Amino acid sequence: MTYNYYIWDIGGTLFDTLQTSVKAFQDTLAVYEVHASSDEIYNHLKTTSTGEAAAFFMGEKAEVFLKKYHEIERPMQENPIVFEGARETLKAITERGGKNYIISHRDLQVVDFLETAHLIEYFSYVITSNDHFARKPDKESVDYLIDRFGVVSEEAMMIGDRELDILAAQRAGVISVLFSPDGYLKIKEADFTISHLNEVLEIGGS
Repeated sequence: MTYNYYIWDIGGTLFDTLQTSVKAFQDTLAVYEVHASSDEIYNHLKTTSTGEAAAFFMGEKAEVFLKKYHEIERPMQENPIVFEGARETLKAITERGGKNYIISHRDLQVVDFLETAHLIEYFSYVITSNDHFARKPDKESVDYLIDRFGVVSEEAMMIGDRELDILAAQRAGVISVLFSPDGYLKIKEADFTISHLNEVLEIGGS
């Protein structure tokens, strides 16, 4: 099977944002005099959504907490580290005629990430929270790419670092690829698991 369409998550997949997110989450909890270890926060952010993590720690105050969290986290993420192999993998895909897309729960800061890292040229389209699609694991945003850009689901894969990415891919009928660079997260339902981004190029002789 040859794959021609690559749908990427961004935070924790193309950019190493998670440790900064953990620190921002911990700092925000402290504002509300709630204390949790970085390991505990890491586990929740890695295995669930940010919203679910907020609900776990803050209960009914989760919505207010999230607003404050985003205020604190945003300036901390102004120059995130690009994962090793990201640029080379994206470039290789485009050079052979493949298409890269992004689906992110972040706002237009995603575009800032890509422009700062000089990666924007490798993407055909970027979906952010500003597009107001249902959040992953809902497949609405994936379906939008399929319908608008003629993405062939049988020739597409979705790469992400959390279960919600895997579920969104499977619900949309595309190949699911779990990126787990530290081996922390294991999801047996994922079609493939990789620890380095350039392994994407080896899947199915893609």
